[in-house]
Amino acid sequence: MHKLRRAVFVTIILAACIYVALAIWSNAGTLKEAFAHFQWWYFPVILSLTLLNYVLRFCNWQFYLASLGIRNIPRKDSLLIYLAGFAMSITPGKIGEVIRAFLLKQAHKIPVGKTGSLVFVDRLTDVIALLCIAALGALQFRYGGRILITFAIIISAVLIVVSNRKLCETILEKLTRIPGLKGKGAKLLELYESSQMLLTPKKIVPIIILSILSWSCEATGFFLTFKGLGIGAGLFAAYFIYAFSTLVGAASILPGGIGLTEGIMAGLLVLISVSKADATAATLIIRTATLWFGIVVGAICLAIFERKFGVVSETEK
Repeated sequence: MHKLRRAVFVTIILAACIYVALAIWSNAGTLKEAFAHFQWWYFPVILSLTLLNYVLRFCNWQFYLASLGIRNIPRKDSLLIYLAGFAMSITPGKIGEVIRAFLLKQAHKIPVGKTGSLVFVDRLTDVIALLCIAALGALQFRYGGRILITFAIIISAVLIVVSNRKLCETILEKLTRIPGLKGKGAKLLELYESSQMLLTPKKIVPIIILSILSWSCEATGFFLTFKGLGIGAGLFAAYFIYAFSTLVGAASILPGGIGLTEGIMAGLLVLISVSKADATAATLIIRTATLWFGIVVGAICLAIFERKFGVVSETEK
């Protein structure tokens, strides 16, 4: 936990520097005017859509747990653990959200090997959902098509590999030869088996549908940001830009996609003739209402969890 918290602190400093650079790029004076003209009554609505995203994704979380035979956790504890995971959203690919598995272990003695796969499956279905949302607006842009196709090919390959037990067992056997993974074959196999259990067509289809609905909430929030700033871009443009920039940011090694996600968002808006100031303002507003809002909610819930169940230590992990 100490290392993760230190990484979050460093990332916040990095984000501050990047946002200052964005302000300079867009001209700080005109950026201030853009914020002044924003109709701020839209902001609570945008936050509400972010919360609705969390509610829908929590439904997926509950479905994941039930699919693994974990049904004895009080809903309040499950919600607290799920929301606490957002405190680590600012890690590369949001991999820090695996903390949920350790919180489940500390609070309810559930083995990490059984629930660690939830992060992998959650990220995979998120990528599929974002691909679907981005595809809605892709025809309006001459950019990003090849990247979306690349993502689709990679995801298809992952699903094919995971469905082939013999191939996966061979891969896992080779992984156990790597220093640091020796003697962990049983845990890796447990992670694989729980992942495979969640990725059957009967289970993954409703998960993806709910994921599309949940991420569409935040993409709609981006569209409302346009309305608040007087940007004339339509709903499909908002869907494409939000989903595409989120996808590329998540695929990078940058914590929370910081810098890359913002750069792509602002850059694509400028490409459709939005001023630099409005493009930067829209980007900063939606990132505040999604990424940073989630981190604040997660940090509060993590503090509540630690007060109730104790601090999650390095040895716990």
